[in-house]
Amino acid sequence: MSDEATRPRLTWKAGGGVLLLGIVLTLLAMARVLWPLLSGPKSHAIGDGRSVESYGFDLSNLLVSGDELTAGGMPRDGIPVLDAPPLIDAAQVLALARKGRAKYLVSSDRVIGVQLNGVSRCYPILAVQWHEVINDTLGGVPIAVTYNPLCDAAVVFDRRVAGRLTRFGASGLLWNSNLVLYDRDTPSPSLFSQLQARAIAGPLAAEACSLQVLRSAVLPWGDWHHLAPNTTCLARTDLYYERYRRQPYAPYFGDDRLRFAVRPLPAPGPHRLKSPCLVLRTKGATIVAPVASLLARAEAAGTATGAGGTTELTIEGRPVRIHLSREPEAAWINPDQELAQGTAVFAAFWFAWYAQHPESAFLDSDLRAAG
Repeated sequence: MSDEATRPRLTWKAGGGVLLLGIVLTLLAMARVLWPLLSGPKSHAIGDGRSVESYGFDLSNLLVSGDELTAGGMPRDGIPVLDAPPLIDAAQVLALARKGRAKYLVSSDRVIGVQLNGVSRCYPILAVQWHEVINDTLGGVPIAVTYNPLCDAAVVFDRRVAGRLTRFGASGLLWNSNLVLYDRDTPSPSLFSQLQARAIAGPLAAEACSLQVLRSAVLPWGDWHHLAPNTTCLARTDLYYERYRRQPYAPYFGDDRLRFAVRPLPAPGPHRLKSPCLVLRTKGATIVAPVASLLARAEAAGTATGAGGTTELTIEGRPVRIHLSREPEAAWINPDQELAQGTAVFAAFWFAWYAQHPESAFLDSDLRAAG
């Protein structure tokens, strides 16, 4: 008898049905994964992460040095910006904090707090660092909450720009290591510097367009909740459930090494390049106050505590009370404190602000206004 005659044959009863079923299930599983990619709208990333020109922005009227404009390694909108984000109230945040595994915010987590027309909201930095731009509406005001981890820079803008409402996006470009925004709702977008709050390329740069900076505060969640017990808060969705508790920039924050070229850098001095600063810009001057200097000022005045304390600065002829936290290191002005009209508040690392505003007055370690 030949080998062919004695070889077992695959039949329906001899395992053929099981094999066929396995093939069908495999094809169905593949279809489930691939269908959204094959049937959904085609996505073509703009920007190769290396060449500034590949991002497709009009740079013919660039107002800053082209040598300091760099590709950040991600395409345009490679960072997932949030529009009209999901929200929870303070009671839900506290309930999550009691659930261990589902914990979202603890009292020492930093948030960006905003209060407009009597409505309060906060945006945890542990979440915003994954989006960098959040287009929202608060108290009837369209706002953009922006955060750049490389500069620890938090700024909130009014989204009404040059007479029209816009949504901002992350361009994928950096200027002096800082976030460069763009207006997404126009076929000819402009580029905006986060820390200069102005258009630096495109049609709105030609119009010398500036962004309106809105009052915000970077402070621990526990302090914000005490100030604004009826606050709402950016929610953690299932999509970002695990991501929001990671700290991808912790090693970067731990030393003074920079990932991108920055020029100019401040001269060596008493403060680290990445010293967190509170920046107050008025019509007459800009004061850059390192949190460490403000804490030293509070200790000298006897207004420091183990957790932080308070101190005062005189700006535009009026006293301004600054609240302080040691861990995390933070300085802020309560939203109910009246400031001189037109005062803008920023938070950023020392190197980042200096690179774009080297003319600013700097509150040095001897607690004097330098510059």
